[in-house]
Amino acid sequence: MASITGKTDAVVAWAKGWPELDGYLKLNAVSTEAGEHAINTVYNDASIVEYVDGTAKREYTFALVMIADWSDGFDSVNAEASRLGESWVDWVASQYPDNVPDFGDKASISKIEPLYNMPSLAMVYQEDSLAKYMFQAKITYTE
Repeated sequence: MASITGKTDAVVAWAKGWPELDGYLKLNAVSTEAGEHAINTVYNDASIVEYVDGTAKREYTFALVMIADWSDGFDSVNAEASRLGESWVDWVASQYPDNVPDFGDKASISKIEPLYNMPSLAMVYQEDSLAKYMFQAKITYTE
């Protein structure tokens, strides 16, 4: 049985490498303030293939969340927020094989990929002129 202990910490430490974050990233928490970013855990560390030697190919799924300025007008505010989210998707997609989280000596990461090619607009806080964007990603590994 693979251990999940420490994998969330490893993913948070790894994701802090996205240049737009300046190292600032929360775990499972964002407030309604522009510039907030978080890793949200997702109910999945699924075994997708089990091997005779007791190891298994697994998927660790997580969500990346950001709070950005939002506008109901005809301006570039929403386009800029979308561009920022898209750059995060691109960063995640470009990390394997050179930059991967440390899942320990017994784990071998074989893929890191966003599950979607765009961040979704998850919620609008109209009174605060803010929007919440998110996308999910997964890390495929053997342990």
